[in-house]
Amino acid sequence: MSDDLRQQYTSLTSEAGFVVLRDRCFVRLTGRDRQAFFHNFCTHEIKGLLPDQACEAFVLNSRGKILGYVHAFATAEELLLTGHGDQAGTLIAHLDQYLIREDVELADATQELAAVFICGEQARDRLAETGVTLPRENYLCETQIGDTLVRIAHIELAGLGYLVVCRQSELEHVLSTLANSDLVACSMDALNIVRVEQKTPWFGIDVDDSNLPQELQRDEKAISFNKGCYLGQETVARIDARGRVNQLLVGLKVSGPALAVGTELIHEDKSVGRITSLVESFREGCQIGLGYVKRSFKEPGTEIGSAIVRG
Repeated sequence: MSDDLRQQYTSLTSEAGFVVLRDRCFVRLTGRDRQAFFHNFCTHEIKGLLPDQACEAFVLNSRGKILGYVHAFATAEELLLTGHGDQAGTLIAHLDQYLIREDVELADATQELAAVFICGEQARDRLAETGVTLPRENYLCETQIGDTLVRIAHIELAGLGYLVVCRQSELEHVLSTLANSDLVACSMDALNIVRVEQKTPWFGIDVDDSNLPQELQRDEKAISFNKGCYLGQETVARIDARGRVNQLLVGLKVSGPALAVGTELIHEDKSVGRITSLVESFREGCQIGLGYVKRSFKEPGTEIGSAIVRG
């Protein structure tokens, strides 16, 4: 791995760095019924979100499988959904078929908005020194970066960090201001290493419509077990009552020759899992990844061929 990639990784972990998230989608819900409507189609408590509050949630189909994995941002004017990958069209088509008389409008804002993720141990201090207002975890606020009005949310996208949302037309000015504030411009490759180390799944990479929400082990972050009825809830509730799913997403460490994404994990000639993400970790000094394993193999330290489950 290159020295430049190592420096970017250092910036995103022990210093302060930023990455433009080119593969980020946005869906805007407006109208007075927006929160109550979306509440009926996702796993988190949306009706109770206060203005400037954020949460992550799964959007499910009628069988309880994941159609979308997003963060929802509540503001006084709209509910903004954002997630990794090309989810906007699927989410809008899915939600639109249930719109009858609700006062809700759905719009794909992906081409309008840009996203920058900022993280690292010094990120908060560096941003505060520039006069940027910073929200607490799972909140967002309006603030200025330079003379550009942006929204900034404190959420988990590759571990915890700050997601800056601005208009596409203002992105270059935001990036220039950040670079002049002693934050280092970094690549998606560097951020992906941080993401896998932090065991943060992304839709389209570690999550798709074959997955059940509890398989991701993000129940406390993305699922409310106290909310009323929503599409797919019966499956979620049944799994909760039963107390298990058959597979779980875990962190992995490779102890032997390099593996590849999609590799099946074999134990006693049987497939017990598969790898969804792999990176070369500077911290671990070896290849690490994310993958699904049968629940009997989920404990940290469990060896599955040349892969070891990470704590």
